[in-house]
Amino acid sequence: MTDLARLGIEVDTSQITQADKKLDQLGGSAGVAAKKTKRATDGMSSGYSNAGKAIALAKAALVSFIAVTATAVMAIRRFISGTSEAEAAQAQLASAIISTGGAANRSQGQLNAFAAELQSVTNFGDEAINAMQGVLLTFTQIEGATFDRATSAILDLSTAMGTDLKSSALQVGKALNDPILGMTALSRSGIQFTEAQKDTVAAMVEMNDVAGAQAIILKELETQFGGSAAAARDTLGGALTSLGNAWGDLFELTGPATQSLKVAVEGLITAISDPRFVGAVSAIGTALFGMLEVGIKAMTGLSSGVAFLAENIDSVSGIAIAAAAALTV
Repeated sequence: MTDLARLGIEVDTSQITQADKKLDQLGGSAGVAAKKTKRATDGMSSGYSNAGKAIALAKAALVSFIAVTATAVMAIRRFISGTSEAEAAQAQLASAIISTGGAANRSQGQLNAFAAELQSVTNFGDEAINAMQGVLLTFTQIEGATFDRATSAILDLSTAMGTDLKSSALQVGKALNDPILGMTALSRSGIQFTEAQKDTVAAMVEMNDVAGAQAIILKELETQFGGSAAAARDTLGGALTSLGNAWGDLFELTGPATQSLKVAVEGLITAISDPRFVGAVSAIGTALFGMLEVGIKAMTGLSSGVAFLAENIDSVSGIAIAAAAALTV
């Protein structure tokens, strides 16, 4: 082989060797890059995983916060509702005792204790019983033990006849307050009395023995309806109703707590009734409506402009094309 030929081969061989080394270097670099990329990817995956966990924890915390807040709000509303209802019943009861001069010979404490006792053996809540007692108190000829018997008879009558306590209290109260006319009214309602009972009641009233006449009427009511309220309580439905009554009692606050809240609410009423406060709120409302008016006018103007463009789109396009042509000349 000539020297020239040998030189050509050597040149070609050295170039191939260099190219091979370059490829090895490139492969190594690629491997390092791949490893770095993998590490970066793994890091990103780990970062994404940690971020996902953080988001999940944040969501769980938010849900827990909302649940606790909602529960607190519902509890507060329940306390306010239960306490307001109980206080309203007590206020009416106290008012009836005062207005009748205590004719029933029963204190508010005695009436409350009897209402609580009846709640435990019937389906009627103590607030409902208190409200009924307030109606019965207006019949000033009913007093003492007769008042208690009448209260029980009203619960039995309402249960058996399916009437509300107020209606039954009016019915029984009228009958006991005026026994002769009362027996007639009760008879029209389906409560029957014998002629002998009617004569006896008339004779007792004539002798001013109103309590004796009342006892005959109550005895007949007890004969026909006695035990109805207790029997309704002694069922599954009655047990569930009683549970609801007991649960409602848990949310009735009394004493300093309610008085402090009442004072605070009264203070708030005074504050928002202040003419200066009313004027400030009115000024804010006027400003807001003024802003709303400006916004509406602006939207109206924009709408008109858009409508004009839509109606004259060809003309507007022609003007734009002409202007563009003039600029390019």
